[in-house]
Amino acid sequence: MIRLIVLLVAVLLVSALGLVTSRYEARWTTIELERARQAERALDVAWRQLQLELTQYSQHARIDALARHDLKMMPAGADQLVHWRAAPRAEQP
Repeated sequence: MIRLIVLLVAVLLVSALGLVTSRYEARWTTIELERARQAERALDVAWRQLQLELTQYSQHARIDALARHDLKMMPAGADQLVHWRAAPRAEQP
């Protein structure tokens, strides 16, 4: 009878340790999952910002290409630039 009680106590201790271990792993896994979700959100924001930048850069390049091809526009050379000097403003009392 004592052997049976010792065996049952041992089984109870093993199952209790298994329960504690499984709960610890579940909590740790939940924490890691939340960290991964936060990283995913940060990467998603970065991806959207990169997409916006790509759109902006492609629009400028497209406008430049259309201006050069369709309108036959070229950048102004140094000899074509005119510099204006603004007159100083009169200070008012």
